Formats: sequence, structure tokens, C-alpha cells
Amino acid sequence: MYTTILTNTVTKWTGRLVPVAAINAGLASSDLTSLFSAIGTPTFATTYSPAVVAAVGGATQQAYVHGVEVLGLASLAFGMIGLIASLCCRDVDAKMNNNIETFIAGEEEKAHHVTYTPDSKVAGGRTDQV
Repeated sequence: MYTTILTNTVTKWTGRLVPVAAINAGLASSDLTSLFSAIGTPTFATTYSPAVVAAVGGATQQAYVHGVEVLGLASLAFGMIGLIASLCCRDVDAKMNNNIETFIAGEEEKAHHVTYTPDSKVAGGRTDQV
């Protein structure tokens, strides 16, 4: 999910920032399509002038800045939802003990209780109670 947020935001801001930066650096408007297909390839730096390459590099960095910003805000929102959800949970301290209930298929009515104690004489600190 976070990858999708980052990818979509960077794509959106790249489409907004790169054309303006490339045209301001001297690229013709008719070359924008070939510019977008060359970004990220080895031929990008050799095909275009250093001014265009620098301008597109700066615009791409700013697109990632916007992407990371939106990603941080999304993370903050999910964190807030998790915090609010944890405040709505009931207290489970009464259920926190050393008993672990296990059931064998078909014998749910006969609970097998296992108690773990650190000072048990049984290997691994396990004592069984039926």
C-alpha cells in the first residue's frame, strides 16, 4: 500500500514538474515525450544537454520529496487510527495468566490446560494439568 502511495504521488508530481523544468532549461516542447521515455535510462545523459539533465534531475528529486511527504502523512493517519483503535479496546489483564488451553479435534469439551512456570522440574519449564 505504501509503495502504491509513493509511486502514484511521484508519478503525478513528475508529470507536473519535469516538463516545466525541461522547457525552462531549453528543451523543445515537442521533445517531451521522448524525454519521459529516456528518464532513468543510460541514454538520458548522453541524449540531452547538461542543463536539461540537471533541471530534470532536480525536478525528479522534488517529485520524490512530495512523494515522501504524502507517504509520511499517510503513515501518520494510519498510526492515529491504530492509536484510537487501541484506546477502544477492553482491558485484557484478567486473561493474562500462565494457562494455555489446547483442544484435540472432537474433544472441545475436555480442555487440556498447560501451565508454564520458570521453576518447573519438567524440561522446558512445562507442567501439564488435566
